[in-house]
Amino acid sequence: MKKTIIISAIGASFLAMSIPFSASCADNAQSVTLRIEGINDCLYYGSYTLPDSSAKYTVSDVISGIDKENDSITVTGLENNYITAVNSDKAGKFGGYDGWLYRVNNTEPNVGVNAYDVKPGDNVVLYYGDPFGVGMQYPTADCSEIGNGILTFTSSDAVYDANYNVSYKINPVEKMNVTWTSGDQKVTLTTDSQGKVKVPAEMLSVGSHAVSVSKVSEAGIPLVLRQAPDYQVNVAEITTSETTQATTETTTAETTAISETTETTTTTADAAATSTTAKTTVKASTTTAKSASTSSPKTGDAAPLAGLAGFVALLTMFAARKKN
Repeated sequence: MKKTIIISAIGASFLAMSIPFSASCADNAQSVTLRIEGINDCLYYGSYTLPDSSAKYTVSDVISGIDKENDSITVTGLENNYITAVNSDKAGKFGGYDGWLYRVNNTEPNVGVNAYDVKPGDNVVLYYGDPFGVGMQYPTADCSEIGNGILTFTSSDAVYDANYNVSYKINPVEKMNVTWTSGDQKVTLTTDSQGKVKVPAEMLSVGSHAVSVSKVSEAGIPLVLRQAPDYQVNVAEITTSETTQATTETTTAETTAISETTETTTTTADAAATSTTAKTTVKASTTTAKSASTSSPKTGDAAPLAGLAGFVALLTMFAARKKN
C-alpha cells in the first residue's frame, strides 16, 4: 500500500481557528484533509483525493479510502457506522463513554460518519475522547498579544438543557500544557484560569514557532483536541522589550523626580525647623527678660521698704515735738 507523505504548512487549521490550510491537499480541488488524533498522539495527517468529482462521498468513504491507501492505519467498525478502534486505540478503553468521534470544519455533525457528505476542501478530524463523561474542549488560540508573549486559549463548549437542546459557551481552557518551540529549544507552559500563557522573553523571537497543546485526565483520557502537527504561530514583531525599556525609563524619571521632591521638602522642612527654633529662642529670651524685671523678690522689693522706714521716722519726730 502507498504511504502518504505529509507536507507541512505554516498556519494549518487549529480547530476553531480561521487559518487557511496551505498543504498540498488544498491545491487539489478534489481533495479532503483527514487528521486522526489517537489517545496519545496523531496517528495520521494528510489528504484524500475524491475519485469522481461528480459523485457523492461521505466521511466514512474518506476514512475507508485512507485505510486502504496506508498500511499504518487500520480502522475497525466502519461497516457498522460505528468506529470501535483505530489501530490499538479501542473505544471504551477507560470504561466510560470514551471512544471515537469526528468533526468537520470545526463543527460536530449530528449524524454518523456514513451519513455526512463531504465536499472538496473539507477538513475532517477523527479523534478519541469522552465529551459526555470527563469532558472535552476544543482549544482556539488568540494570538493578538503574541508580540508581548501572550497566548490565550478558549473553547466553544456545548451546553445541553433539560430537553437536550444544545447551546454553546466560550470558556477559557485552564491547566492545559502548551509547548512553545524556538529554534532547537522548547518550553512547556500551563494556562492559567483565563486560559493564558506568557512565553519567556528569551524564547520569543520574530518568525514562526511550533506550538502544541495537551491535557489529559488522571486516567489518561484526552481532555482537549490537539492541533495539527504542523501548527505554528508567527511573531511579526516583539513589543515586550520596548515596553519594558519605556517602563524602566519612566520609572527612573519618576524616581528622580521623587528624589528631587524629597530633597526639596527636606530642605524646606530644615529651613522651617531652623526658623522655628530661632523664633522660639527669641521668645524664650523675651519671656526670661520679662520674668527677670518683674519677678525678683529680693531686688524689686528694696525701694518700698526704704520708703516705709522713712515714714515711720517722720511720725516719731512729729510726736516728740507735740510732747514738748
